[in-house]
Amino acid sequence: MRELHMLENNAVAAVISFFPVHHLDAAGIQVALAEWHRVLASDGQLIVAAWEGTGRIDYGNAANTVALRYIAAELMQWALESGFVVTQCDVEQVDKMPMDAVYLVLAKP
Repeated sequence: MRELHMLENNAVAAVISFFPVHHLDAAGIQVALAEWHRVLASDGQLIVAAWEGTGRIDYGNAANTVALRYIAAELMQWALESGFVVTQCDVEQVDKMPMDAVYLVLAKP
């Protein structure tokens, strides 16, 4: 998601990122947003789902995976800084999960 060199500039109508960004640090998310912006055509849409909150996600002994939560406001700010327009932002409680989910719909003007 940070290196889509196989895609030309302005080549795709939409990008969907459904819960992978929690494996990136803040700088990595900003790189991914810039890359998604590069490959999206004008009026293209980016849909991002991420775990909402702050700090690390604790998987206990089930996984040795680094995962982070981000608050909706900071995700929206990084999207704006990358040139996107935020058209929708929803934070929803997820059943049987100790954290909420944030869903962003972004547009490339």
